Amino acid sequence: MNKYQIKTTMKVAAVALVLTATCTATAIAQTKPKKQTGNVWFANVDDAEIPLSTILANPRLVSKKEGCEVTDFIISFLPKDGNFFGPFRTKGNTINENQLNFLKEFKGVKVKIFIETIRVKCTGKDTVIESPVVVTSMG
Repeated sequence: MNKYQIKTTMKVAAVALVLTATCTATAIAQTKPKKQTGNVWFANVDDAEIPLSTILANPRLVSKKEGCEVTDFIISFLPKDGNFFGPFRTKGNTINENQLNFLKEFKGVKVKIFIETIRVKCTGKDTVIESPVVVTSMG
């Protein structure tokens, strides 16, 4: 083999390695159980897919840390095959009536819910911003 053939073979091998790694990572991501991460749960459920009825019954953000409470957050919605709705700053730990009505309009449709800039106040400590929460409403 000449230098050109060796170089081409090495490039093809590198591309094959990258494609294999990408496909493997995608397969692993698809088989992982879907859980919420971070220190805040939405609707007091640890799943990333939540039935609409559960959200409507308990539309709150709950801190998993003892003595801590959500004070405000930013929320946005993206219905499957729909338009982005938000972002909306929300005071307190509960999504408001307009946001609940929006979810009700999309009953039967999966809606991605993005909750960001979650401010949490803990007893005797400064307010902190927790990791974002992304869940899907299972209409």
